[in-house]
Amino acid sequence: MSTHIIEQGSQATANFYNDIDIGFCIIEVAFDAPNRQADYRFLEVNSAFEEHTGLIDVTGRWMRNLAPDHEQFWFDRYGSIARTGRPARFEYSAQALGGRHFEVYAYRTGDPEQQRVAVLFADISLRKREERLRTALFDLTDRLAEQEDVAALTDVACGILGRTLGVQLVGYGLVNPVAETITVDHDWTTDGAQSLAGMLQFRDFGSYIDDLKRGETVVVEDARTDPRTETFAAALEERSARAFVNTPIFERGQFVALQYVSTGEPRIWMEEELRFIREVGVRTRTATARRQAEMALQASEARQRHLLQQMPSFVGVLTGPDHTYAYVNDAYVRTAGPRAYLGRSVRDVFPELAGQGFFELLDQVYATGVPFSARTTPVRFAGEDTDRYIDFSFQPTRRDDGTVTGIFVGGYDVTEQQRTALALRELNVDLERKVTERALARGRTWQLSPDIMGVINAQGYFEQSNPAWATVLGWSEAEVASTVFFDFLHPDDVAPAQEAWAAALNLGLPALSFENRYRHKDGGWRWLSWVAVPDDGKVYCSARDITAGKEQANALLRAEDALRQAQKLEAVGQLTGGVAHDFNNLLTVIKSSTDLLKRTNLPEERRVRYVGAISDTVDRAARLTGQLLAFARRQTLKPEVFAACDGVRAITEMVGTLTGARIKLVTDLPEERVFISADPSQFDTALVNMAVNARDAMDGEGQITIMVRPADAIPAMRTHPAVEGRFAAISLSDTGTGIPADRLDQIFEPFFTTKEVGKGTGLGLSQVFGFAKQTGGDVMVSSVVGEGTTFTLYLPHVAAGQRETPTKALEPDVLTVGHDTCVLVVEDNADVGGFSVQALIELGFRPVLAGNADEALAELATDAGRFDVVFTDVVMPGMNGIDLAKEIQHRHPGLPVVLTSGYSHVLAQEGTHGFELLQKPYSADDLSRVFRRVTSRRPHPTALPN
Repeated sequence: MSTHIIEQGSQATANFYNDIDIGFCIIEVAFDAPNRQADYRFLEVNSAFEEHTGLIDVTGRWMRNLAPDHEQFWFDRYGSIARTGRPARFEYSAQALGGRHFEVYAYRTGDPEQQRVAVLFADISLRKREERLRTALFDLTDRLAEQEDVAALTDVACGILGRTLGVQLVGYGLVNPVAETITVDHDWTTDGAQSLAGMLQFRDFGSYIDDLKRGETVVVEDARTDPRTETFAAALEERSARAFVNTPIFERGQFVALQYVSTGEPRIWMEEELRFIREVGVRTRTATARRQAEMALQASEARQRHLLQQMPSFVGVLTGPDHTYAYVNDAYVRTAGPRAYLGRSVRDVFPELAGQGFFELLDQVYATGVPFSARTTPVRFAGEDTDRYIDFSFQPTRRDDGTVTGIFVGGYDVTEQQRTALALRELNVDLERKVTERALARGRTWQLSPDIMGVINAQGYFEQSNPAWATVLGWSEAEVASTVFFDFLHPDDVAPAQEAWAAALNLGLPALSFENRYRHKDGGWRWLSWVAVPDDGKVYCSARDITAGKEQANALLRAEDALRQAQKLEAVGQLTGGVAHDFNNLLTVIKSSTDLLKRTNLPEERRVRYVGAISDTVDRAARLTGQLLAFARRQTLKPEVFAACDGVRAITEMVGTLTGARIKLVTDLPEERVFISADPSQFDTALVNMAVNARDAMDGEGQITIMVRPADAIPAMRTHPAVEGRFAAISLSDTGTGIPADRLDQIFEPFFTTKEVGKGTGLGLSQVFGFAKQTGGDVMVSSVVGEGTTFTLYLPHVAAGQRETPTKALEPDVLTVGHDTCVLVVEDNADVGGFSVQALIELGFRPVLAGNADEALAELATDAGRFDVVFTDVVMPGMNGIDLAKEIQHRHPGLPVVLTSGYSHVLAQEGTHGFELLQKPYSADDLSRVFRRVTSRRPHPTALPN
């Protein structure tokens, strides 16, 4: 019976332990020495044991065989219970069992010598993970509240997320869903993981962007086996992302950000971990957006405070129904005095204003939301014996829903103006009344006063008027008396006069310095300044003619405009001063040489020397004007397409000669030919000018490097923005002394030089600047004092297919004998025309001189066939030379036309239109050579054979 009961009890206990959902087992502890536990084996386990431990078929087996790495803690704890009989309740993790965390209650069962322990336990890993994640979120909330900038917010969030989940890479980035890119400023990494900072294309790592766009969290446990990533697994593993989670963040239906977590090994992501990742991402987005908004608001408020501080008016901001000060500017403090304003109500700050109406007005504006303004309002502050006067306004401030939250106070202290105005008004009223009364009383003053005087009745007619009416306005006393005074007024002045008239008659207010325009009898208008005093239903008045003062004011405005023009001319004067200085030097040489040539019995050797000096000086003058025109971008360019490298190679030998043997010349030219469109001659000149400038900066010793490269843009420089396009960059670098930063903006100015007197014109770099600008490019300079300078010339780069190789005809010899060639010379300058005619006669030509285009066309209309060529100036009154050449080409096809000019804006802007151009100054040889060239092309009976 008792055995049956025991058996029934044992079975009932077994059923109970098998039915519960927590683990249960009975173990036997083995000791390998007294008090030293070595192992334990399982005698009995219930049904839930396997679910909670992951161990199967354990009955009768030893734990060290089942889990060799099982922590010693478990053996020690169970051994202590078996030995002492004291039960124990504890929590501990078992890494050998998959990192599970257990809550355990263990007690000794059976006889002590059996060394058995009954264990009730539960796998609380999920709870522990959730507790850890909750703790991490609490920590995240605290840490985010401490951060000042957006970057720190994302760093903190990613670090907490990474350390909590034990992953290698965590990041947060902004998403462009259209371009399918993510931009990451910086992320959190550990264990050597590669950062993903920068811009990434989602589709470079798989097709899961489509899932993200739908708002789905992408969970990849192994990139090698997931169909969305298996093709890109290698790329993902390089970035420590064999297993990863991408959580999209949406705002107002838009995919705006992404929180990503990854690790280099496959991983099964728990649901609570996914919730944790999403929560961190959402909190990060919320915190960064809030911080950005706060920063924007702070910046806006700072700008507003700065503006308010600069305002001359006093400004205050009040909040709440008790009108608490939130802000006052310096002008407010100057007006109302230094007090403790912020955080205190108006009634508390200004108790002395009680009874003056200001508190009641504030209450009214706050309650109704209707603004209030007033002018010249008296106010009495504590400690002051007299009233102040202020112009002020109370403007309600509102929330988005229209609720009034405070009042904006603004205004001006007009005390001094008001006191001055009152004093003047009182003084003027008194003085003008006395003047008027005395003038009316004393007929002599009335008769002799140069000011207009009169008495106007209530109907607006002058009952009395003095002779000055006729002197100033031309009207007789009878004409004045028969005309209502409004009819004398300029139409624009009638309305103000009516207001002043009504104020005088109805309110007794005088009009002081009231200005308007009265009609003169000759039909013109005169400005008058009136003083009018009402008395006994009439208005006594006098007026002074201020027309001259008005005209002087207008003259002052014109003078100010003239001053601005003079300032412009001053800048021009600085340029012309430099030109005058250099040209006077050249003219000195010419004048001295011509005076010496006039001497009798001058040796031939000296005559040749003086003539050569004149010729050389003329050439120098031509170069000077050419450099000035280059700087002003007014030179006549002849652009050609050529390879910049070829141009550099061609000029290298000359540059080497100029710089000297002690300066090493290095060229760095690309293999591809970089074609440019520019004037080759001006290109060479620009390189030489830069090389000479570099040579002088190195004191004759160092290295010059010339480099050619294609460029996609001209960088921003000298306050100009960058210019996109295709350019060739030709750089010339030296190892000289460098240019101080404060002089970089001056080096391209004409006549600016740091060289000794006589060693530089100051126009070399001006030519480079002007040539670059006129060609459609620019020149950039960078310099470090003590290290050297680099000038970079940017010129338009053209495709190789656009290259033209013009076939230049052989330059003809000088035509020493004109062979009776007939030339029509068109020149409006008599001296130049006379020289040209004489030179042509000396060379054997038959010149015919015309003073302008009309005369030239008349000569051609008479007999065009007798002329072999037309030689015309470009700049002439009436029709210019280019238009004349076009007209001749139209009327007389085949008749050659040669243009000549020292400078023409038409040529600089439009070119020569295909006509030959002989640049002034020119020599007789130049003249002969160009005629030989153009006449040789013309199939004409009188043309010379080629």
